Amino acid sequence: MEIDVEVIINKLEYKVNELTFRNKDLEKLGAIKDSLDEEYRCELIKEFLSLSLNNKNISITGDIARGNREIAQLRLNRDLAKIRYYSMKSSIENIKIEIEVLRGMLTWLSAEF
Repeated sequence: MEIDVEVIINKLEYKVNELTFRNKDLEKLGAIKDSLDEEYRCELIKEFLSLSLNNKNISITGDIARGNREIAQLRLNRDLAKIRYYSMKSSIENIKIEIEVLRGMLTWLSAEF
């Protein structure tokens, strides 16, 4: 089986470019994740305060607040943003491994010839 160095170099260049794009996407996803987390926390605090002003039992205020449909939707949005962010981080790590494999193949080929 013959391995074409040019094919490996092309794949390596492609993966490096893909890594660059995914890092930019990760930055955007991180900003979205943080923004949604902030929105969720602010609305949750507002709901806590509203419930405590209405003389709700403090021990169940958290459960009642999180049961609010709007608060639950904000939490879902936040959690989905976290999943997207960490999935992108994982895909970036996979690309880094692919790049290392390709670099290793090039090193091996250069030692062979």
